[in-house]
Amino acid sequence: MKYFLLYFLISLTTPLAAQVDNIEKISFQSLSRGYFENVVITQDSLIIRKSENRGSVEQTTRRYLTKKEWKSLVRDLSKVILSDIPVLKSPTAKRTYDGARHSSIIIYTTDGSSYEHLFDNEDPNDKLEPLMKCIISIRDRIDGALLD
Repeated sequence: MKYFLLYFLISLTTPLAAQVDNIEKISFQSLSRGYFENVVITQDSLIIRKSENRGSVEQTTRRYLTKKEWKSLVRDLSKVILSDIPVLKSPTAKRTYDGARHSSIIIYTTDGSSYEHLFDNEDPNDKLEPLMKCIISIRDRIDGALLD
């Protein structure tokens, strides 16, 4: 009985573990009139492109990503089935009438697939909220080795 229960638990977690091993890149984008932000995170780097006023120069920041940061992202993402991400309901839809920034989280995998969730500002579906908080934390961390 113990072995059956152990086998059952392993079989439940294996598909989720396999899906996060295939993650190549995580992207967060947010935009509105005169505002643009794109955060791209890979296993070893963080690139932030931002422009806050129309016609202003785009600022780009690049730095190395620590293994601990990547593991935090993957841990938060492991609780979500990737194929469910596009159908997750956004808590609000203010972006449809310019009441909020248009935002998205896009997960790219090594097999060429991508999974996108659309939402307002920094307020995704509850299932992606831990991931969003982790992205914000990593984005706002200014110390670390900068990329050339």
